[in-house]
Amino acid sequence: MGRPYTYKVSDLQEYYKKVKKRGEGEIMQDVFVRDDVFPWIDHLSRWVKERAEFKLHKAGGAGFEVARLPERLSTAMTDRVSAILQKPIKMRYSFLRLSTLDIDVTMRIHTDTGMRADYACLVYLSDAPEDRAFDELYGTAFWRHEKYGKSWTLPNEKAHFINIDKKEHDRLITDDSQDPSKWKMDSFVSVKKNRMLIYPTSIFHSRYPWKGWGKDQTDGRTIWMMFFDKEKSNE
Repeated sequence: MGRPYTYKVSDLQEYYKKVKKRGEGEIMQDVFVRDDVFPWIDHLSRWVKERAEFKLHKAGGAGFEVARLPERLSTAMTDRVSAILQKPIKMRYSFLRLSTLDIDVTMRIHTDTGMRADYACLVYLSDAPEDRAFDELYGTAFWRHEKYGKSWTLPNEKAHFINIDKKEHDRLITDDSQDPSKWKMDSFVSVKKNRMLIYPTSIFHSRYPWKGWGKDQTDGRTIWMMFFDKEKSNE
């Protein structure tokens, strides 16, 4: 499926201004952005290019190229996010994702509520291609649905994916997710190597543009994903 439209740089700069950095430890309502999060990012990027074993994983009717990480790296991610938020967190999943010009190329606006976690954390492991079109940016877009707004609200925050209207949610991410007329971009964060994004799993988002770049893990779009909850206070 081809990309139905492209936002110009001038438009995306206005959207980017809406991305707010929350104070440490606050409840996050928007997207939290932090640059230069890992001093050893170049070593990790080299390991991903040379040694990561990406395999096809199917979920929600779509296929994704994912790879596991050594446990010490998942622990490092957990510790870094906890330090940034100044609160302990509980990691639920941590893995790598790959997209290229031929792998994982659909529009697919979605939420991450199916991961049964409160928050998602994304770290870009590669910069955007230098030969991209002058009027085009690469990154992660956050969207507003014509009916549901910018998030899929859960009736019970402790229930996660289990007790929501699963049939309607599945229809939304299967049908509406492929229809650009149902959506308006709410905010946008551009790709930058070693940039971290933290956002609630309930908000609608997608890779943007729909395709990645390159042909494989040596030159494609690679990201590090983690899903987590904040540890509940005993107070």
